[in-house]
Amino acid sequence: IVELGAGTGALAIALAALGAIVIATEQQERLKLLQKNLERAGKSTPSSSSCSIGSRGGTACVQEVDWSSPGKSIDCDLLVATDVVFHEQVTMDLVRCLSTYENTPMILTVELRTETVHEVFIKALVAAHFCVHRLPTQAFPEDVQTRRVVTYILSRPGMLLSGPCG
Repeated sequence: IVELGAGTGALAIALAALGAIVIATEQQERLKLLQKNLERAGKSTPSSSSCSIGSRGGTACVQEVDWSSPGKSIDCDLLVATDVVFHEQVTMDLVRCLSTYENTPMILTVELRTETVHEVFIKALVAAHFCVHRLPTQAFPEDVQTRRVVTYILSRPGMLLSGPCG
């Protein structure tokens, strides 16, 4: 699993504790805090940059990714990101980065901060040929349902989970 914009590493740590192999990505200036948090949550080994987290065999490591010039995608089975849509330029850079992942399903959970930024995000995804599926609010337990936070499943036409888009 690749996490874009991992921030403090909370999601990466949770996924690794569940047994996933996670690459938590962030910008250069935020990597030190991310690495420190992963090391606090697990056991690092001198021979590897990964931290073993939990008892289910999961690991997490950090890698720099600059959305404005993402380079080649990181090989993975799933891409996740949370709270990554908040400014128009950053949103365009995010979509540019997501576009480097050709056949990777994605789960993004975002807060709806402004209609303008959200509209830019959705239009950019469609222009980049993503199939955008929004999970209904009712898919979540009642005590955490909110219209301000939405979860999207992104895929490309022709992928198994792309539904009517592909």
